[in-house]
Amino acid sequence: MANYMFWGGGYAIPFDSPGMVIPRRRLDIPDLISNGGLALTSDPTEKTSLPSTGFAANDTLDIFRLPKGTLVKRVCCRLVQAEGATCTIDVGITGADTDGFLDGSDMNGTAGTVYYTTDALGYGTDNALGYFFSDDGAVTILFNNANTNNFIADFWLECYFAADLGA
Repeated sequence: MANYMFWGGGYAIPFDSPGMVIPRRRLDIPDLISNGGLALTSDPTEKTSLPSTGFAANDTLDIFRLPKGTLVKRVCCRLVQAEGATCTIDVGITGADTDGFLDGSDMNGTAGTVYYTTDALGYGTDNALGYFFSDDGAVTILFNNANTNNFIADFWLECYFAADLGA
């Protein structure tokens, strides 16, 4: 199990002032295998490459690293290119609820399928109003299957930057 992040990424969101923001990121695994762009969370300054087999079962990727003071209401994912084999992911907060935003989303489904945080999930409106980062943290993908090397998906968050909570 390896824990990855995007190389050069920090805890930030694009904002001009407190309020709603919608960060977006394309996860293009074939491109990451070919061109790199990742680091291990244990050594974020050192570039690392994925093997040709891609992500292994139980690997994680910090898809969004967010500063303290951010409230994430929901996570959405649109499948652009299917994996071509069994592949599901969970999206949540490592160390809290690893599938609180997306649970068992099928990355071998039909291109164009959109997954989103449903009310019944851990961070859905039936249980919580999202997740508030009182410290810097990350929304993390958990890869449930080995040899995840072919899917492409767009991810976005509905989140709010409440305030800079100070040092």
